[in-house]
Amino acid sequence: MGSGGPARGAAVLPVQRRADAVPGHLPQAAADPQPAPDRLRHAGVGVSLPAGLARLAGEGITPAGLWDGVKRTLLLQHESHFYYLHILLLVYAFVPVVRVFVRNASRRELEYLLAVWFVTGILFPLLRHFWPFQLVTQINTWYRMNMAYSAVGFAALGHYVRQYGGTIPLGWYRISLAAGLGITFGGCAVLSLRDGALNELFLEGMSPGPALMAFGLFGLILFGRDLPDWAARPVARLAQASFCIYLCHILFQRWFLRLGLSGGASPCVLAVPGMAVLLAVCGWLAWEVLRRVPVVKSYLI
Repeated sequence: MGSGGPARGAAVLPVQRRADAVPGHLPQAAADPQPAPDRLRHAGVGVSLPAGLARLAGEGITPAGLWDGVKRTLLLQHESHFYYLHILLLVYAFVPVVRVFVRNASRRELEYLLAVWFVTGILFPLLRHFWPFQLVTQINTWYRMNMAYSAVGFAALGHYVRQYGGTIPLGWYRISLAAGLGITFGGCAVLSLRDGALNELFLEGMSPGPALMAFGLFGLILFGRDLPDWAARPVARLAQASFCIYLCHILFQRWFLRLGLSGGASPCVLAVPGMAVLLAVCGWLAWEVLRRVPVVKSYLI
C-alpha cells in the first residue's frame, strides 16, 4: 500500500490536480460533475502508461522489451509502486455509492463509519503482528479490511474533515500530525534496530501513523493559517506536481542508480534526504514539461 509509505496513505484521490490537492478527498470527487466511468478511464490510462515506461527505463528500449512491456502491463505485472493506481480505480468505482451515504449520513453516523474503518482497516492490520493478537488465526483474515477497500475510508475521512473539521481546534490537528510522525518513524526505528535491517511495518500506508498524519496535515491545510505569498505559489505548484512526481520517480531512481547514486550510499543520513530531494526536483521538472502535452495532462498526470 508492499509498503504504502506515509505519503501514500494520505487521505486523497491522487488525480486531484488543483492547488489544494492534498492526500485524500472524496467530497471533491463526490461534488465533481465528472462521472465515475470517466474517472475510471482516466485512471486506467494512468495505470498502463507509466508502468510500461518504468519497465523500459530499467531494461532499455528494444522491440522485444516493448512487446514484453505491453504484455506485462495488460497482465498487471508492473512496478510495485503502481499498486496505488489500482486502489485509485477501486475508490472511483465506489464513488457513486459512497457519495449517497456521505451526503445523507449524520455526523454521528459518519463518525461511526470512520471508527469501524479505523479499527478494521488501520489499527487491526498492524496490531495482528503483535502479542496477543498474533495468537489468533482465522480472525486475522476475517476481520481485517483489505488495504484497497480501506482506501475508501481515507476518502470518507477527507470528506469528514472538510465538512466538520472547522469545529475541531487546530491544536488537535497539530497533535495528530506529530503523533503520526512519531508512531511511523519511531516504530520503524525501534523494529529496524531490533531486526538489524529495515522493518517497514510502521511505514505501511494503511496503518495508524500515516492515518494520523493524513488527518492532521489535511486539517492544518484547510483550516490553518495561510502561507505567506512568497511560499504559497511554490507550494501550490508542488501540490499540482505531486502525482506526476510519484508516477515517474522510479524512472529517475533507476537512471541515477546506473550512475552509482542511491539512498544506500554512505552516509545514509545525507544520502536518503538528498536523493529524495533530487527525485522530487526531477519529477517536478518532468511535470513542467508533461503538463503542456494535451493528452498527457488530461489523462496521465
